[in-house]
Amino acid sequence: MLGAISLDPSRLDELAAATGFSPDFFSRGPLPDLPEGSLRFRKKARATQRDDDRVRAVVRHTIEAVQLASTVASPPPVRIQSLHDDIPLNEIETVAESAREWLGVGRMDPIANIVRAVERAGVVVVYANAEVTSTDRLDHDGAAFWPDPPVGVPVIYATRGRTGDRTRLTVAHELGHLVLHQYRHPPSVQAAEEEAFRFGSSLIVPADAIHSLRTPITLKVLVEAKARWGMSVQALVKRCYDLNVIDKDRQTSLYKQIASRGWRTAEPVEVPVEEPALMRRLMEAAYGSSDPMRVGKKLGIPAIPTRDLVA
Repeated sequence: MLGAISLDPSRLDELAAATGFSPDFFSRGPLPDLPEGSLRFRKKARATQRDDDRVRAVVRHTIEAVQLASTVASPPPVRIQSLHDDIPLNEIETVAESAREWLGVGRMDPIANIVRAVERAGVVVVYANAEVTSTDRLDHDGAAFWPDPPVGVPVIYATRGRTGDRTRLTVAHELGHLVLHQYRHPPSVQAAEEEAFRFGSSLIVPADAIHSLRTPITLKVLVEAKARWGMSVQALVKRCYDLNVIDKDRQTSLYKQIASRGWRTAEPVEVPVEEPALMRRLMEAAYGSSDPMRVGKKLGIPAIPTRDLVA
């Protein structure tokens, strides 16, 4: 862990003035420890170590803020559970069915707001802006961390500026990491990501819903499914392939049609972006306000990162 900084009071004031953090922040004691490899990232291959560090900082601020606020306000109980035993990839469908029960969602019901459902199950969700400057764009979609499971409060991070359907899948994907990878250790990062995607896509669109789609599977059918379930057409293509509803040739054909129509970056059917609320409510309960300036003073961190926590 990072220990408290011991400095002359005048130097401590200088450090606080230079960074925007309060003097109390640097003398508070150990900060939440997030060593290399402890976070599960959903990110692009081109993402840099700097990107990792930026996301890690947001998650660390979130964990510390929750821990401080929890001394005077109680977050909801954590209802999700972590798997201990290894299972085949196709049995993750069953785990996702159990997760729907933890989230209070019917087995075949569309999840109207995944973020709020996850928060009601005791998981804190926070967003942060993708762009720091006009030329500095974050290549991460999400991350997850569960301090001291099962008693700690799990955290899911997602990057702002993504489409609603992409953010929904990111949150579901990161929930998969919390459920599947606290005690289990897949043989590779790629295997862990495949498991998390299978969990997340199954959570959003159950297998029975995919098997009941009108055939043949066309883009029109998938657009209609997107409107009902809130998952992208591209992710639905993979979901159909994973469940053997379409073969490899049909999957390739559908992806080519998506590319030719320009849907890789702009699909039809807009899915609203779901905003987190639990962190804001926790700050209001603990400090009487969710204003970034006031909360930032209580937490000892600058208003900009505080705004990401409570926005």
